[in-house]
Amino acid sequence: MVTEDLIVKCIAGEAEEHEVTLVSNWRKLNEENNKKYLQFEKVWISSGSLKDKSNFDIETAWAKTNERLSKGKIVRFAPYRKVWLAAASVIVLIGISIITYMQFESSQFQEFTVASQTMKQIELQDGSSVVLKNGEFSYPEKFNSDNRTVSLKQGTAFFKIKRDTTKPFRIHSNHTEITVLGTEFEIQTNPEFTKVSVHSGKVKFTSPTEDVILTKGMSATYNTKMNRIAESDIQDNNSMSYATWRVGF
Repeated sequence: MVTEDLIVKCIAGEAEEHEVTLVSNWRKLNEENNKKYLQFEKVWISSGSLKDKSNFDIETAWAKTNERLSKGKIVRFAPYRKVWLAAASVIVLIGISIITYMQFESSQFQEFTVASQTMKQIELQDGSSVVLKNGEFSYPEKFNSDNRTVSLKQGTAFFKIKRDTTKPFRIHSNHTEITVLGTEFEIQTNPEFTKVSVHSGKVKFTSPTEDVILTKGMSATYNTKMNRIAESDIQDNNSMSYATWRVGF
């Protein structure tokens, strides 16, 4: 069963492999599930890591609760565990909402949609830049203290990331995540696939089942239906010239 807690766990990158696969398959069941996931992802991006900003630890709380349930007369309340689980979920949602409200006070969440055959250059707060060729891109005006996380829901975008070893840059794109420190690369994504092509530097391309390291001149495509990543070399050295204004690499 996919719960709110499990969704947050996956977005935070703390889920086990089988949990990531479970959530990935759940998202594919229908559009409503996918929308729910994207809503949580949006909240996560704007609020930063809940684990770092909240003292409420679900796993620890349940470990203590289970220990108490195994002792004394409190065992008779075990049939009401579902009620307590529901209450825990509500607490998590309230916590996320409060954090999100506080973050929005100082940093608005920006969303851009660019139609085909048009482009928009976006300057991020950390000095990085994005050329959105088409599609939907969202990001916080101000990144939190421990990471820089944005989302490319669909379309094509070229990223030029300013290097910062203390704050990795992450792009959520459909069922994948791209992690970088400082580099230039392009992402093309839609419901069927996500493709990453590296112009310079190095990136880590992560899917629900595997991850690969890509360097200059390399490309990799994640096929949503097959749930796998295929690597290849970039065939057209000028494919990213619309953003780099340079011929070749």
